[in-house]
Amino acid sequence: ESPTIVGSYNTPGTMDALAVWSNTTRAYLGTANQAGGGELFIFDISNPLIPALLGTLEVGASVNGITVSGNTAYLATAHTSRELTVVNVTNPASPTIVGGYNTPGAVQAQAVTASGTTVYLGTRNNGAGAGRELYAINATVPTLPTLITSFEVGNQVNAISRAGGKLLLATANNNKELVVMNATPVTSLTELASYDTASGGDGLAVHWTDDAGGFLALGTQNNGAGFDFYTFALAPTGAPILKSFLDLGADNRGIVLSGGLGFVANSRAGGSLSVLNVQNPSAPLVSLHLPISGTGFGVSFAGVTSSVASGANNNELVLIQPANVQLDYPRNGWFTSSAIDAGGTALWQQLGYTVSGTGTVALQLRTASSISGLDSATWVGPTGTYASEYLASGS
Repeated sequence: ESPTIVGSYNTPGTMDALAVWSNTTRAYLGTANQAGGGELFIFDISNPLIPALLGTLEVGASVNGITVSGNTAYLATAHTSRELTVVNVTNPASPTIVGGYNTPGAVQAQAVTASGTTVYLGTRNNGAGAGRELYAINATVPTLPTLITSFEVGNQVNAISRAGGKLLLATANNNKELVVMNATPVTSLTELASYDTASGGDGLAVHWTDDAGGFLALGTQNNGAGFDFYTFALAPTGAPILKSFLDLGADNRGIVLSGGLGFVANSRAGGSLSVLNVQNPSAPLVSLHLPISGTGFGVSFAGVTSSVASGANNNELVLIQPANVQLDYPRNGWFTSSAIDAGGTALWQQLGYTVSGTGTVALQLRTASSISGLDSATWVGPTGTYASEYLASGS
C-alpha cells in the first residue's frame, strides 16, 4: 500500500509498451511494431533496481498481449497471418518463434491467456467468415497450434481472465462489457452471462482473484464523472453480481489483483498506476495514484514486484515495490503448495497444521485427476465453494 518506483528500462526506439507478463525473476514486455527492431523484450528482474535485458525478438507486428507457460510465451499480435505467435523462451538470450495460428480475417489479436497448453485468444471485431472473436487453441505441439473451437462474441475482446473453468472477457460491446463464458469442456465454449455497465465505454481490462472468496475487477474506458472500475462476484450460474464501482477518471487498460491489493494501469494524468485496497471487494479504497510518465497499458504482479508496460518513451518497463521492502513483512499473502499425489483413490480425512505468531491462516483445496487438471479446478473450503475456508487445524 506504499509503492514506489524502484527501477525502469528504456527500450530502443519510441514505441509504446503495450503488454507485460512477469514472475519473480523475469519480465516479458511487448511493444508496438517498430520496423527493423524488436517487439518482445525479456528482462531479468531478480534485482528490480537494475533490470537487465536478456533478449529481444523481432515479431514483425505489435504485441498486444502476453502470457507465459513454462518455457513457452504466447503472444497476441497484430500479425495478420499469425495472430497467435508461439515463442520458445528456453534460452531468454535467444527467443525464437516456433509456431503460430492464423485466425480468419485480417484482424489483430488483442488478448491471450493459457491453461496448460490450451490457449485462449481474443481478437478485434471480426466480420470475416463466421466472424469469431474468441478462439480456444491446442498448443500441445507448439510448432503447429490447432483450433479446438471458436465463439462469436459480437465485438472486440480486449482482455481475458480465467476463473476455474470459466473465462471472463472485457469487450467493446456496449451492451455487455463483461462476458462470462463456460470453458468446460473446452470443446464447447458457451456464453453463461454478461453485464452492461450502462456507461457506454468499452470494457478494457479484467482480472479474477481467489482472494476474499473469489471476485473479479473490470476496467472500462473513462466515463467522465461516471464509473470506470467495477468489482463482481460470480453466482454459481456464472452470472456477475455487482459488488462495487469507482471512478478512477481514466481508461483502465490493465488490472491485476493480488493479496488484497489491486493494481490498475491506466491513462490518468500524473498517476497512471492506481493502487487500490480491495481486501473488502464490496468497498475498495484508492490508496494512491502513482505518478508514472506515460499511459499505463498493462500490469503484472509477482512476489512483491509490479511490472508496468508504459507508453513513456524513456521507461517502457517500470518496476514497483513496496517502500522498505527489505525491512517489512507483507501483512497478508497467498501460498500455493506443490501438488500432492494421492496414489490412486484416497479419502482425505483431516487437514492439520501449526500456526506460530499472531494472525489468521485460512486454507482451501483443489483436486483433479491430473496435474494439468489442477489449473482449471476450483479452490474450495468445507462447503465445497469459493466462499468457504478451513480456519482451524484438524478440520
